[in-house]
Amino acid sequence: MTQLASFMMKSHKNLYNEVISLGNLTLAWRKARKGKTQRDYVIYFEEDLIKNLLDLYKELKEETYSPKPLKTFILRDPKTRKISKSAFRDRIVHHALCNIIEPFCLVVLDIGLMQYNCIEIQNHLLISSFSLRTL
Repeated sequence: MTQLASFMMKSHKNLYNEVISLGNLTLAWRKARKGKTQRDYVIYFEEDLIKNLLDLYKELKEETYSPKPLKTFILRDPKTRKISKSAFRDRIVHHALCNIIEPFCLVVLDIGLMQYNCIEIQNHLLISSFSLRTL
């Protein structure tokens, strides 16, 4: 059995509780605000930080959380692009989710990349041996 298959067969329980834990939401808030501490929406959220994080936790725990509509704008530098951004509280939820599922994704990616690298190495060896024979 390959490493990927054995990893995929494992059962992971109570991940939702890990995602919505106050510790994880606090870490997610720190990551979401990184580099944006002077933005109006961050300052507004942090004016009553504890209440806002507790409200978010309560909504997630009671499963009444609903993301806010995206704000869409046009950015022109150097080409024109349509950008849609989430509300700050939604970005906290995004980070909270990524904090928990990222380690699982990295394991799968690492295993996949190792397999890919082995294939690449084999292909290079094959190509090298073929080119030596033709000389």
